[in-house]
Amino acid sequence: MAPRDYDCEKEKAKRFFQEFYRDGTDGRKEFPYRDQLTALARRKQVALWVALDDVAEDDPELAEAVVDNARRYGRVFSDAVYELLPLYGSAEVREPRIRELYFRTPSCSKALSPRELRAGSVGASVTVQGIVTSASAVRPLLRVATYSCDQCGAEACQPIESPTFTPLLLCPSRECQTNRSGGRLYLRSQGSKFIKFQQLQIQEHDDRQVQLLSIQLFCKVMELVVDEGKKPLEKIVNKSLYPL
Repeated sequence: MAPRDYDCEKEKAKRFFQEFYRDGTDGRKEFPYRDQLTALARRKQVALWVALDDVAEDDPELAEAVVDNARRYGRVFSDAVYELLPLYGSAEVREPRIRELYFRTPSCSKALSPRELRAGSVGASVTVQGIVTSASAVRPLLRVATYSCDQCGAEACQPIESPTFTPLLLCPSRECQTNRSGGRLYLRSQGSKFIKFQQLQIQEHDDRQVQLLSIQLFCKVMELVVDEGKKPLEKIVNKSLYPL
């Protein structure tokens, strides 16, 4: 497979945001993504939602590429939004990239069970069906770290791509580099960007995704236990979604 030109893909994303439309009930054209960009520029909206069904309608090849590599294309679409925001009323965009951009999976995508996930699913857009067994508390997750220099007072931004990161130490401003003053950066929570984060743990449904042989084998063991006059394991059955 030939390597993709992500600059060209970004131009496709920009064209999609500006030109995609639907026919309204009154016969007029409606531009849903222009409206979202306007709301983002005016700070009336904090996240941009992109339906991959809309992308497939405009450019099927681009939609397929997004599904296969959603993590990388999330950055591509974020960069496209960042470059378009000044056209919709945002005179200054401090963040290096719009952080809250989400893809809605295609309506035709098949829901997978956890055991059907493979290495090829990492970074891709997949739909997983299961039972949530535990959920962490909703807590802030740092996406853009803002620093200030103790020498020149300049601000620096650092995009964060993972839950853990290494903070910047030295000031990258031209003044500190020219004077060799060795300015140190200090993290500021006030100007940093946080999003809501919650971690979920799921497991397979017991009605159709647990292997049939496991259920039959467990029922057979239950019958043997009852025949021998011992107490059946009903409590264990009720608490377990993975019998044997």
